[in-house]
Amino acid sequence: MHKSKLVDPALSGVAETLLIPLYNRAMESQRPDAIMKDEKTVAIVTQMSYDFDQIRKIRMHEANKAARIMLTREIDRYALDFLGRHPEFLCHRSTPMFLILGSLKNLDR
Repeated sequence: MHKSKLVDPALSGVAETLLIPLYNRAMESQRPDAIMKDEKTVAIVTQMSYDFDQIRKIRMHEANKAARIMLTREIDRYALDFLGRHPEFLCHRSTPMFLILGSLKNLDR
């Protein structure tokens, strides 16, 4: 399967850490008992030409994982509310902004 080059392989530092919640969201979405499902994020992570081995090595207790996913779900709700009230921010399609927001289901990429 050919992967699209969606992320610069030279990505590092703070920008690279934004891939952690994106990856965790994709992994959660694939669980049968997922707290949240996000097929767009699964597709993005699957298509990225990025080596997620370092992220896979991060160990986290199941309770912390669940808390992070619930926090992500709440941030999505707040972000959708904010963007609904301030659509002018949607014209700024910078990669970091969309990685921070994750893949909001009601937001067309």
